[in-house]
Amino acid sequence: MDLRSPSKKLIMQGFLASGYVQVLVNPRVSDICLPQRVCGMNAVLLHYGDAVSDPSIQDLVLDDDGISATLSFNKEPFPTRVPWAAVWLIGTEGHSHVVWPDDCPTDFQQDIPAAVIEPRRARPEWLRVV
Repeated sequence: MDLRSPSKKLIMQGFLASGYVQVLVNPRVSDICLPQRVCGMNAVLLHYGDAVSDPSIQDLVLDDDGISATLSFNKEPFPTRVPWAAVWLIGTEGHSHVVWPDDCPTDFQQDIPAAVIEPRRARPEWLRVV
């Protein structure tokens, strides 16, 4: 990851403060822990935050290595672990998003418009220059 890129952890924390966050991940990155049936996909969309339908999921942890949480897959809980290297897009319900093109799977890049892959310099409302 480019050191000039915004911190995935900080972006995730800020977006979570708004409530609901969608995270696109590359399930083929090493050390990722997701259900086996999704690990062969090009990308997996994960949902975190207050708007997630299962209110019993209370174990969300963001640390320097990645995201840990028990998520629901087909209404079955599964303890997930997503290293930051697997995260390539973090977005909100209001369509604000930050993309890390260098971390996007190359085979998936062909399936989405070029405008989405372009590096964004969008700054979340909560992030201010001091």
